[in-house]
Amino acid sequence: NLYTNPAYARDDYRGIARAILADLRPGDRVWFDGPNQWEVYTYYDPDPARAFPVPYRPASDADADAALTRAALGAGRIYALFYGEREADPESRYERWLAGRAFKAREEWVGNIRFATYAINRALAPAGAGAAWQGGIALSSARADVSDVRAGDIIPLALTWTASSAPAADLSVFVHLGPADGPPVAQNDGAPGAGFRPTTTWRPGESIIDQRGVLIAPATPPGRYTLFVGLYDPATGQRLKLTTGADRLALGEVVVK
Repeated sequence: NLYTNPAYARDDYRGIARAILADLRPGDRVWFDGPNQWEVYTYYDPDPARAFPVPYRPASDADADAALTRAALGAGRIYALFYGEREADPESRYERWLAGRAFKAREEWVGNIRFATYAINRALAPAGAGAAWQGGIALSSARADVSDVRAGDIIPLALTWTASSAPAADLSVFVHLGPADGPPVAQNDGAPGAGFRPTTTWRPGESIIDQRGVLIAPATPPGRYTLFVGLYDPATGQRLKLTTGADRLALGEVVVK
């Protein structure tokens, strides 16, 4: 009935599986946090060994860490299908684990499924120098892997923020890859810490780790691009200025092959 009877129709696992298989690389994993997702998804994926149903309602952070460490072993990318997570993982333990150990590059709703793509990468190198924004926010460090970048890849980027005082508004971070005088060819915009560390919660002097991935579309032309980072108020779209007066910081050059 799950596969043939419209009365039992589920969310579009067929479409999600097609998207994953078109993007798949050796070692990639597919994770599920809801009951019966594995049974439906693997009907459309020829290799169920890459599909991991994580334990329902993890009892503790330690349980979540143990389960996800096993499920991520050897992975380059993780495709996470979050379904009914308020019930399946009310403490957001799985997504918090991913926020601290992976780099979210894409997220979209497919029916009732929140479908997210993460990169796993531990070989990051310094990218650019620190900088200060007006209002007391500073980027104390930035690390990335921009070696051997090709169209279709995800650039993992780890930013460390500090603030002299908590900002009055919840600001968004933007990371753009593109020419200096043109629109970006790839980007990642959103709240810091995958949404778990909004800027109004920052404490003076605290280091905020903000990991995110920049997905380079497969059709991106080869060339030299610059990686930029900045902050803006999503309510107005207004960018914060650096103390230099610029509205974004160049982290360095990326060569897309």
